Amino acid sequence: DRPVTILELIGRREQAGEPELSLVGRYAEALGAYREGEFERAAGLFDGIPDDTASAIMAGRCRRYVEPGFRPGPDWDGTWDLTSK
Repeated sequence: DRPVTILELIGRREQAGEPELSLVGRYAEALGAYREGEFERAAGLFDGIPDDTASAIMAGRCRRYVEPGFRPGPDWDGTWDLTSK
């Protein structure tokens, strides 16, 4: 099994306004923390992005990873295993 990248299109870059650019910047910061294994910080950053389903999903993943027995090991590559569509 190989990881599959899932992208969310939010609009054309040249047509993006401040709200879209802000969302992308905040999401990138949160995703960076997630990929570094800073799950508590990442959850807070994702939670700070209102009205965004992807951010809410990622915040939930972060909270799951801080639970005992669910923290990824040192070889974690940043992926999340989906078990259903």
